[in-house]
Amino acid sequence: MSFKKLKDVEYDPWLYNLVLMTIKYKAKLSIPAEDVTAMTAIQNEWLDVWSAVAGEKEYTAAQLDAKNAQRRDTAVFIMQFILRLQGNPAMTHELFGEFEIPDPMEKAHGIRPVPDTAPFWDIDVGKGFLKFNLRAQNTGKLAKPPGATSFKIKYKKGKQPWTEDEMTLLDEFTRTRLKVPFSHDEQGEFYTFICCWSNVHGDGPWSNAITVVIN
Repeated sequence: MSFKKLKDVEYDPWLYNLVLMTIKYKAKLSIPAEDVTAMTAIQNEWLDVWSAVAGEKEYTAAQLDAKNAQRRDTAVFIMQFILRLQGNPAMTHELFGEFEIPDPMEKAHGIRPVPDTAPFWDIDVGKGFLKFNLRAQNTGKLAKPPGATSFKIKYKKGKQPWTEDEMTLLDEFTRTRLKVPFSHDEQGEFYTFICCWSNVHGDGPWSNAITVVIN
């Protein structure tokens, strides 16, 4: 999925990770200093306009327009930067996973079968939000396994016993670190979640269930 299609709540951590990996691997990948500076500036500008409208706070139409304009006006540079990374001979499949951008060679050879293993995952419970963290291996970095282009999350509200068929699809996502906000009305509610890797061929096996209480 193109970063342009990400919802703001997904785009925010995706951009943070992109800039973080840019700084981390600038020497290894010989990323020009001007690209590092420009991407860092884009991240800082985004934080300013996104913080004004994120969550349940009231905001003005001008603040919303500023947020939308920032995404629109920086999209071309971000896409050009991604294209430069995709053409960088030092990039590996694993690095594409860390940057969370498409691996052009994987696309060139066709989409692999959906993974036959379930995600290893955990959920961080914060004040008014949950943060989902997915891994291809039990001990490893947050990343999708080869063949997975996205993942799906299902949920069931309440303490009662459940079956997979009774669960509701939350959505399909591409980021392996996902922050989902909850309203104050949900405080104290029990939610059970399961997830699976996915691609155009179908879905992989569902993970173990995790039950949390909303703070």
